[in-house]
Amino acid sequence: MPGSFSVLQKLRELYLDDNDFEGSLESIRSLTNLTALFIEDNNFDQRFELDDGFFDSLESLQYFDASNNMLGGTLPVKVFELPLKVLDLHDNILSGRLPNFPVNNVLRFLSLSNNNLTDEIPSNIQNLYNLTHLDLSGNDLTGSIPHTLKYLTKLEYLSLSLNDF
Repeated sequence: MPGSFSVLQKLRELYLDDNDFEGSLESIRSLTNLTALFIEDNNFDQRFELDDGFFDSLESLQYFDASNNMLGGTLPVKVFELPLKVLDLHDNILSGRLPNFPVNNVLRFLSLSNNNLTDEIPSNIQNLYNLTHLDLSGNDLTGSIPHTLKYLTKLEYLSLSLNDF
């Protein structure tokens, strides 16, 4: 991704989906006014991890789609503290446990399918109480499905298939 993007300080929406970009997303960190970032279907790889530091300066981000890349690392809790309405990270190589979810009344769409997420779904998933779409299919999640899912009363779509429950 061109490092020259870092000078576009007033940029609010960035659509780079369906290209052949690869490497680091480092230049994105300086785009502090972004509300929408669509970088799905590229070749960003595991050398770049979606850690807390990546999201520190993106405090206005509402839509983030980085699906169908090769992004690795663990899913940081920081991403659930942003005003995101849509978080789509399906078909990457995220690993580890799902974080303990903070109270979040903004997030509506969460897709983490087809990654390498492990362990149980935290019972505090109920803190994402305005979710309408939840897709955790195609991971290595185990344990039992938390009874607290019943508190996600706005949920219209739920997929937990292809796990190890």
